[in-house]
Amino acid sequence: KISYCAQQRDISSIMGQLELKANANEVVEALEGKANKQSVANALHRKANRSDVETLLARKADLTDLQNILAQLDQKVDLQTLEKIGQLVDEKVDRSEFSLIGQTVMEKADKHDFQLLNQSVQSQRVELDQRMLEQMRRQEEIKSDLDLSLIHI
Repeated sequence: KISYCAQQRDISSIMGQLELKANANEVVEALEGKANKQSVANALHRKANRSDVETLLARKADLTDLQNILAQLDQKVDLQTLEKIGQLVDEKVDRSEFSLIGQTVMEKADKHDFQLLNQSVQSQRVELDQRMLEQMRRQEEIKSDLDLSLIHI
């Protein structure tokens, strides 16, 4: 029956193991620091939605976009070229001089007006030719009437 009783070293061993185990207060304190259902639910609500993150990332410029922008900037006119163009523009005809040339051109006869004038001159010529022919015919009539009258006298 003594063999069924615990020996001192068994008791010491059991006591050592019990001392290594956590007591109830330590377990409660440790569990309080752990996440509960409510804190997990709150964290999940604050968590970013994957599709939202992908949408935001898609809107950001990637390396290819930046390289395209830099290439376009390289193709733009530099300041010196722009200044040269400005000098060339300054050397061009002044707007007032251009307006003066425009007025001079406007004062010139229009081609259509010239054609109308030409037609008018032509019609007056035809009319004068007809009158002259009529006058010559009348002269001939008068002459022939005079000749007949002279013959009768």
